[in-house]
Amino acid sequence: MSGVRLAIPNHYLFGPVVYEGVDIWSAKSYENRPRHPTFDNAFDNFAIKIRLNNFKPIETAKDWDDFRRKDHTVEIQPFENRWLYVQFKPKTTSQPTPSYRIEFNNWMKNDVGWGPFVRQPDVWGLQHYISAKAPQPISGGQQHEFFYDAKTDSTFIHCSNSVTNQPPHKALSSCEISFFIYEIKAWTDASNINVKDDLARWKEIESGIRTIAGSFIVP
Repeated sequence: MSGVRLAIPNHYLFGPVVYEGVDIWSAKSYENRPRHPTFDNAFDNFAIKIRLNNFKPIETAKDWDDFRRKDHTVEIQPFENRWLYVQFKPKTTSQPTPSYRIEFNNWMKNDVGWGPFVRQPDVWGLQHYISAKAPQPISGGQQHEFFYDAKTDSTFIHCSNSVTNQPPHKALSSCEISFFIYEIKAWTDASNINVKDDLARWKEIESGIRTIAGSFIVP
């Protein structure tokens, strides 16, 4: 990917590796995917699944039980059973030096009407902005919120906030940490973060994912 040779163990993968020129949503295109891929087959993207507390993949039957348990409840899982989904997308030659300044500016312009965004006190070393629009029930819309590393332009965190449709309208959030991994030249999105307090560990999360990505590199 981006000229870097990678080998990803199956127990990390969240869904299939997507190769360049293959549309996984088209049966005909997917049928023609590389059946015996080599290092000459370029990735379009791939995703992994890891525990949030220790960045470990699914390795045992218990891990599978824990991973499946989250799909059978709407309740927030305990910290030790929260899972990150991490997608890696290659940097193209047409893209500028990796930066989230453009994304920040686009949100602040509010072209699609999700704002206006109001500056909040900085938190976790990041600028914090939240839409003036209150969160609505799931069926009625979302409030958008983001955190931005303005010193380096290298981290952008986006949250969608809503409330349940039925009283007492319990608050819900879904957040994603976006950053760039230079070692594999990939834009990286860590999602499935449903507890905002977990975002306080954003530097640790990025570091853990960088270590994992580095372990995929084949010399």
